Amino acid sequence: MTVRDKAFAALPELLRTSPVVQSLRNSIANDRLSHAILLIGEDLRELEQVALAVAASYLNTDKPENHPDLFTVRPASKARQIRVGELTNPAPNSMRWLIGQLMRTSNQGGAKVGMICEVDRMNSNSANSFLKTLEEPPADTRIILYTDRPYDLLATILSRCFIFRLPYTGSPAQDPAWQDWLQTYQSWIHSVIADPYSRTGRVKAVLGAYGLINRFGELLAETTKAHWEVEKSKLPPNLDSDEMEAAQAGFQKSLRGGLWRDIALATRLAAITRAQKAPFPTQAFAHSMEALETGAGLLELNMKDDTALEFFMLKSLRAWAAA
Repeated sequence: MTVRDKAFAALPELLRTSPVVQSLRNSIANDRLSHAILLIGEDLRELEQVALAVAASYLNTDKPENHPDLFTVRPASKARQIRVGELTNPAPNSMRWLIGQLMRTSNQGGAKVGMICEVDRMNSNSANSFLKTLEEPPADTRIILYTDRPYDLLATILSRCFIFRLPYTGSPAQDPAWQDWLQTYQSWIHSVIADPYSRTGRVKAVLGAYGLINRFGELLAETTKAHWEVEKSKLPPNLDSDEMEAAQAGFQKSLRGGLWRDIALATRLAAITRAQKAPFPTQAFAHSMEALETGAGLLELNMKDDTALEFFMLKSLRAWAAA
């Protein structure tokens, strides 16, 4: 098995066998891949896995994160911004530092790879300083960017990259407790539809909603703690405290996003189940999904998880009661 095969073989099966990843592998094998690629998806961890597999192919190594010709920039500190860096002697993990490393001769005489994690976290100064390098990189240089928020990127960044959209392969947390939460949530929807107007039904619906909200917070904390310990062991050993803090925040964001996507899928399944006995609740489903998207948007504005979920659950309660 070649180094390239090993790099992609380590990916989760659903991701490894997806048409997008197969296209990436074929393009690399036939030397037809653009010098700059942008990976888009919904799971930051899977995006980084694919980015590292691509880097491993070009650097001819099975441990790209330790290779001296892989230069990585990540968001730093709680603000999770990619810094532009000083004009002279820019600090590592800044955009000007990355540009300087890519302009130098390769350490091992082969390819150089620049990887920008969560590229949407660049501010305008970082993005503008990088545009020329992105458009005309030095010889034997590849640039890999990834993000789960492509709509936050400058059009000038998007236009200079060949874009690959990775599929969503499922929840990042298949814990039985989380699956039980989803089942309870679907049962709650059915109970709201079945008895929306009686006093007992209203009380049961509200208490059920707040029970789900409280349990969600507990599950998120438990799941994040357990999975972060595993994820942390996979990170490069030389991350400083700011980078580690930002990596943890990014991981939590990705995990939380996966849980909210699971709620969307569970909502759809509940509506389909309902449609087996009555007409599909089109309006209620649409209003519930709209509330879910709004709640997810509030999270991006740093609203607390339980507050955003409370907004969604109460909006959904009204929608399903009307069904």
